[in-house]
Amino acid sequence: MPQRVKGEAADDRTLRDLTCRLGASTKLSPARHRDDDDMTEPDTDHIEHRQANLRYLLNEWDPIGVADLAPDEYDCLIAPLWARLSQGASRAEISELLWYDVEDHFGLDPQMCGVDQFADRLVAWAASWTNDR
Repeated sequence: MPQRVKGEAADDRTLRDLTCRLGASTKLSPARHRDDDDMTEPDTDHIEHRQANLRYLLNEWDPIGVADLAPDEYDCLIAPLWARLSQGASRAEISELLWYDVEDHFGLDPQMCGVDQFADRLVAWAASWTNDR
């Protein structure tokens, strides 16, 4: 697992806690999408669709096993994941964020939850964004 930058975990926790307090109905602001040629901004419909897909992927992964009972259980991960994925984060960055949250926030063993495999899936999914505009 990559080393965490000092203070990064606190920032992630603050963003996660804020997102959890605001609830599932909160819409995240549009973020710029990294493209090899230039920086383009996807329209609001694409952003909302992608965020809904991210929620779906988190619930499908469902490391706690409660998505059927609490479909908003992982909404606290949407904002930090969205911010990183929309800026072209690496698999290591996504894995580190998930590793921290699964272990420290949810109290689970990240290895047993398949954090690295899920990070691979998220990064591959985000890479497809350049093709769906």
